[in-house]
Amino acid sequence: MSYDLTPLMTAPMLIGIVVAHLAFLLASQKMNPLYLLTAAFMVFAVLSTGPGFPGHIVAKYARVYCCVLIVVIGLLRMRTGPLRSTAKAMMALALIYLASAFWCGSPLWALGFKGFFFWTVLAGIVLAYDLRDPQELTRGIRLLSVVAGLGGVAIVVLAVTKPEFNLLAGRLAVASMCTNTVGANVAMGMLICSFLALYGRSVLWRSYAFASAGLLAAIIIWTGSRTSLITVCVGLAIQGLLASRRRFAMLALVFTVIIIPYFAIELLGAQAGVTRLITGANTRFWVWANAFRLTAEAPLMGHGWLASGGIYPAGVKIFNAHSSFFQALAETGILGLMVFIPCALIIAHRTYLMVQAMRQHSGQSYQAILPLSLLIATSVGAMASSSTLLAVVSNTLFLGFAIGLVDRLPELMLSEKQYALLRLAYRRRLRRAWASWGLIRPATSKS
Repeated sequence: MSYDLTPLMTAPMLIGIVVAHLAFLLASQKMNPLYLLTAAFMVFAVLSTGPGFPGHIVAKYARVYCCVLIVVIGLLRMRTGPLRSTAKAMMALALIYLASAFWCGSPLWALGFKGFFFWTVLAGIVLAYDLRDPQELTRGIRLLSVVAGLGGVAIVVLAVTKPEFNLLAGRLAVASMCTNTVGANVAMGMLICSFLALYGRSVLWRSYAFASAGLLAAIIIWTGSRTSLITVCVGLAIQGLLASRRRFAMLALVFTVIIIPYFAIELLGAQAGVTRLITGANTRFWVWANAFRLTAEAPLMGHGWLASGGIYPAGVKIFNAHSSFFQALAETGILGLMVFIPCALIIAHRTYLMVQAMRQHSGQSYQAILPLSLLIATSVGAMASSSTLLAVVSNTLFLGFAIGLVDRLPELMLSEKQYALLRLAYRRRLRRAWASWGLIRPATSKS
C-alpha cells in the first residue's frame, strides 16, 4: 500500500492545519494549552515514525512545531519562571550533547538532530513549570490518558483490519514502524494511565485508566519489545510499591494488565510477541561493544555525531548504539562523562529532596510518585535504547516533564500568597529585561 503524499492531498492537509489551529484556540479556553500541545505531540510522535502513514514527513515537522510552541507559549504565559537546580542539571546535559555537534564532520545536520533532543527536553520542563496548582496537573494527566487509550484502540484496529501492512513476522509494526518504537511510544502512555488508575479520585476516570492500561500492556507484549516491557515494569513497580494505602487498587491494576493482555493475545493471535520476549536471541551486546570501540577511537571528546555515508539525507546512516548512555559516551567522550556525573548526582539529590518535601503534605504526597516513576523508568529504558536521546519517541518529552515536576511539585504546595508573590517578582524581572532590550516601554512611577 502506498502512503506517499500526493498533490491531491495538499489542499485537505492545509484545511486540516487551519481547522486544527482553530480547534486549539477554542480548546485552550477550557484546558491548559501546553497539555493540548503535548497531546498533539504524542500523536505526531507515532505518525512521524511510521513510514507507512500518509504524510509522515509532515508529522515530523509538526512534532518539532509542537515542541517549539510549548516553549514559546510557556514563556509568554509568564508562569514558568527561571530554571531551578534539577532543570539546570538536565539542560547542562542537553547542552553538552548539542555542543558536540560542532566537532563532527556535518555540524549543521548534527545540530538539527541533536537540537531536537534539546528542544524536546526543554518543552517537557516548561510543561511542568507551567502548572498553577495540583488540580491542573490532574486535568492534564486525564487528557494525556485519553490520548494514550484512544491511540491504543486505533493501533489495535489498524493491526486487525490490515494485518499485512501493520504486522512484521507476527509482531506489531504499525505502518512499517519499528516494533520497538511502537512499544516505546505506548510505554509512556501506559505509565500515565496506571498512575491515574491508582491515584485518581474519580471512579469513572479510574475505570477508564484501568482499561487503557490493560490494552496498552497487551500492545507492548504484541510488539515483543523487551526494553519497553522492562520500562513499564519498573514504572509500575515504583507506582505500586509506594501505593501503601492503595493495595486494592494495585491488585486491581496487576490483575488488569495480566488478564486483558492474556485474552487479547489469544484472540488476536499475538503469540509472536510473547515468543520474542521470552527468548534471548538478537541481544544488543554486540552493538554496545561496537559503541565502546567507537569511544576508544576518540576518548577525549567523542565523535560528535555518529553518522556516515555522506551529507544527510543522501545515504546517511545514523549509528544507533541501542543505548542512550553509550550513544552519548561515544559522541561526547570523557568530556561528556565529566558533565554527566555531577549533573546526574544533582538530579538524584533533588529528586530525593522532592520526595521528602512532598511527604509533609499528606493529601498531595502521592503526586511525587508520578515524576519519580517517569524519571526512573525512562532512565532504565534509555540504558537499552537510543530512542530517548534521538528524540524519536515521546519518552524524551516525558523525561523533561519528570525533571520539571521534581522542581515544581514542592512549589505547588506553597500557600497561594507565597506563590503569587513569587510569580509577581518573576514578572517584574521579566518586564525589566524586556524593557532593557527595547521590546516594551519601561514602567513609569505615578506621582
